[in-house]
Amino acid sequence: MSTIPLLKTVGAAENKTDKKRLVFYFTGSGNSLFVARELSENIISIPQALKSEKLNFTADEIGVVYPVYWGQPPQMVKRFLQKATLDAPYKFAIATYGMVPNATQDILNNIAEKKGISFDYIATLQMVDNYLPAFDMNDEIKKDKHEQQNLIKIKQDLAERRKWHEPVSLSDKKRRESFEAGGVIPFPVNSEDILTVTDACVGCGLCTKVCPRKNFKIVNGRAVNNGDCEYCLACAHACPHKAIIMKQGEKNPKARYRHKNVSLSDIIQANN
Repeated sequence: MSTIPLLKTVGAAENKTDKKRLVFYFTGSGNSLFVARELSENIISIPQALKSEKLNFTADEIGVVYPVYWGQPPQMVKRFLQKATLDAPYKFAIATYGMVPNATQDILNNIAEKKGISFDYIATLQMVDNYLPAFDMNDEIKKDKHEQQNLIKIKQDLAERRKWHEPVSLSDKKRRESFEAGGVIPFPVNSEDILTVTDACVGCGLCTKVCPRKNFKIVNGRAVNNGDCEYCLACAHACPHKAIIMKQGEKNPKARYRHKNVSLSDIIQANN
């Protein structure tokens, strides 16, 4: 099992590292964790970091890698940026997405700037989309989204400390405006409103370990969920019996996804 460095100085006034690059990440099915590990040996799970009362970090370079949900950074990523102090001469953010980024670059940058955080580099990376109502995971993993090729370019940019914000396309701007005007963006949302635990549940408790929000508990031998949901779907993708399904329906209820280079133990360690 691979090991993921976690925040060890919980409660400390300042977290310093002698590593050149420190990368924070949020992950549900492994995409952003994979990217974070490709970019640095020194990575910290954002759900783990948020356990600390003091979020002051210093490094030569600091990065944030996060998935896009409905065009938004996860709520925990937003909260991290609103609370953290990131002290580094060079800062970057990478957003992983499945279908369209939906102007997430601008949203992240606006949140950061309100806290006084200025990102030198912001880019997006298309990967497998884990949204079960819209995509069959068996089909998604077969698509060539040029993940490795585009990741190599990002690595080169960061090695050169390139200063660049990926432009937001006009179509993305219009799509986002349409989402906002129509009330399509669901946050905040309760996990009980979008997820159902079926009779296939055996009470193994894995969902309680992979949910970054701790929305699951085992009651009378069966999983029960309630609480603000990130829409990461870590619970559904990790359930060995596929007992957690989405209420609005799924393209293929028998298919689930986790990045091929990320283990289930990695997801647990990141979110538990």
